[in-house]
Amino acid sequence: EDRTLSRRLAAEIAGRSSDEQILLIQLLAERGDRAALPELLARAQAGEPAVRVAAVQALGRLGDPTALYVLLELAEAQPEPVAEAARAALSGFPEGAADETVIALLQDVRAPMRRLAIGLVGQRRLTSALPQLLRTAEDPDPAVRTALARALGDADPLLRAHAVWSARRLGCDDLLVDVMGDPDLEVQAELAAAVPVKAPA
Repeated sequence: EDRTLSRRLAAEIAGRSSDEQILLIQLLAERGDRAALPELLARAQAGEPAVRVAAVQALGRLGDPTALYVLLELAEAQPEPVAEAARAALSGFPEGAADETVIALLQDVRAPMRRLAIGLVGQRRLTSALPQLLRTAEDPDPAVRTALARALGDADPLLRAHAVWSARRLGCDDLLVDVMGDPDLEVQAELAAAVPVKAPA
């Protein structure tokens, strides 16, 4: 009966005003019923930006693995509010299938997806992804290597330490200068093993 009601609510979205669509989407998110997934996926991918954002947020709350690849595609899409909502939904997505998907994307053939995966590794604190993350140090796409370098400012000391190791392989001495004062011992140990870097005058 609950699933039937969710389907009815989802069917009501079409033809409604944007504000009414958003309210119905939020109600479906509150119910947490997978029966609403097809409609939420459709609304997330097309339509008014505000409605799409609401649908993306609802997909994040439902946390169903079948929504992962749609959210990943939207995270690199326009308009920016939709992409930002998708990235936020992905960063808070339940563990398990989401983590496995993010790790697999580090080796995706598409550079934007690899770049997105690097950011999500940091946001989700996926220390289990470190072996795959470090392989991206040899990535031929400059934007991917730039995203990896951002890990130097991550809140997780372990990720920062491994980012120092990766930055050494990339020859990004200017980035090492930025972390010379890092208080973490592991980060300092990696810095000590690096080629000496002079602080800016």
